[in-house]
Amino acid sequence: MATNTVVSIGAISIDENYACDSWPAEGDKRLIKRLSNEVGGMISNVACNLACEGIDSKLLHVFAKDEYYEIFKTELARYNVDLSLSIESKDAQTSHCLIMNTKKDRVIFIELGNAIHYSINLEQLEKLKESRFIYSSISELKRINSIKDVLINLKSVDLVLDVEPDTFLSFENDQFIFDAAKIIIMNEFGYEKLKKEKDDIIEYFRDLDKIIIITMGSKGAHLYDQNQLIKVDGIKVNVIDSTGAGDMFNASFLASLIHGKSYGEALNYANQKAAQHTSIYGPKASLENKL
Repeated sequence: MATNTVVSIGAISIDENYACDSWPAEGDKRLIKRLSNEVGGMISNVACNLACEGIDSKLLHVFAKDEYYEIFKTELARYNVDLSLSIESKDAQTSHCLIMNTKKDRVIFIELGNAIHYSINLEQLEKLKESRFIYSSISELKRINSIKDVLINLKSVDLVLDVEPDTFLSFENDQFIFDAAKIIIMNEFGYEKLKKEKDDIIEYFRDLDKIIIITMGSKGAHLYDQNQLIKVDGIKVNVIDSTGAGDMFNASFLASLIHGKSYGEALNYANQKAAQHTSIYGPKASLENKL
């Protein structure tokens, strides 16, 4: 097993950032100002963050052959993300993420495009088997044909799941993917959704020898394993933009583990990096000094 390789499976998108004074009531309207267009996407952000931490970072994604294709390739090359496992399809469409920023918070709309299903070939499967971690979400993994068989073939590799409310249908529906994971990183809203369906979800995961992390933004994060609960407090910073902070947290945690740190050290480092990330505008702006 290659100890310095993480394969991130999932989409890259265009983040369209807008500003408005306040969020309108239903049926109302607001004037908005376009701020920027950025190359984004939760999974690809993690791949870029990992590469900047010195990790051999690969992205497995189905690229649309459209006007954004060369932009994506150029952007990922800047961060030294390996695209050798990715494929192209004329049937795919690029996803767009519309981020509406008010003075108090932000609201995100995701236009999924055409999320096609695809198959993993033998060459890709062998490369996946050589990785230290596979990082993805349930919704992205379910785009892979015969995903149950693929996960069985990859049981020797630690699967890391990014869990948010919109990335899974229900615990009952997606249990086979939860059960296949070694590390489950949930934001507080993903945890609340799971807990409503299965009240003992933490103990369930602990009994299966999983690492469970619950991130809580400015309130810090908790990590559970079979034997302990580790807590880190939130770090006070001047928040400019929280876009991509969760991606920074997840990538920093995995990079720390690969570099030989303990769970507690990795959690503390990830918490610090995520907090620092929110003090700069843009989903990957905090990485610029590492390029």
